[in-house]
Amino acid sequence: MSIYGSIKEMIREGLFPSDGRCIFCKKLLLFEPNPFCDSCLEKIPWIGQKTCKKCGKEEVIEDTGLCTDCIHWEHQYEQGITLFTYIGNGKKIIQEIKFDGNKKLAQWTGKKVGQKLKKQNWQQKIQTIVPVPLHENRRRERGFNQSEEIAKGISSVLSISMLKNSLIRVKDTPHQTGLMRNQRQENIKKAFQIGDIESVQDKKVLLVDDVYTTGATIDSCAKTLKQAGAKQVYFAVLAIGKSRIE
Repeated sequence: MSIYGSIKEMIREGLFPSDGRCIFCKKLLLFEPNPFCDSCLEKIPWIGQKTCKKCGKEEVIEDTGLCTDCIHWEHQYEQGITLFTYIGNGKKIIQEIKFDGNKKLAQWTGKKVGQKLKKQNWQQKIQTIVPVPLHENRRRERGFNQSEEIAKGISSVLSISMLKNSLIRVKDTPHQTGLMRNQRQENIKKAFQIGDIESVQDKKVLLVDDVYTTGATIDSCAKTLKQAGAKQVYFAVLAIGKSRIE
């Protein structure tokens, strides 16, 4: 982390301790095991039981088991899960992690993902965890990679090693916010390369990221991993957007 990032984190932690006050309402937390008070915890748009069997979105077209996006688009990954929908307080959690540098929250939510993964029938297939990488320019600017912090939480629950340098981002892509699906796919094309082929060859890999919108980033990473010899690629994210056919 840069000197500026370290100072920013120290000031933030001193004013609003991430393990002392509710992330949203700043209520003092005395005995709660979560970074939220009970009231705010209930306002997070947690994903329910009825989800798309491909991407984990809480939208299912009857009789298909898939959401609108997954009916229309073919993906490079096998299957994935998410914790909450990217709206309201779900979006606030991502902003708190990504832009306010709350690594404790990233790891806490990562542990929640790990606990959810334990209930998936495909979880036992996973052999290694690979966070979606940031380009070096973005990492320097932000001071850390939020996907790595989430992956640390998952790794601690599943006792599966996380490999930081298996996948490398070689293209400093613009932000994807507001882009349509085809624009996102073009934006992310050839953005990733394998850093260590042996670490993923013949392996069943879990990709970890913060947000899944159209799936363009996860698909690009999955394709790169499979071209390097990965057997199967699954994914886990904190938040997922609504279906958007474009």
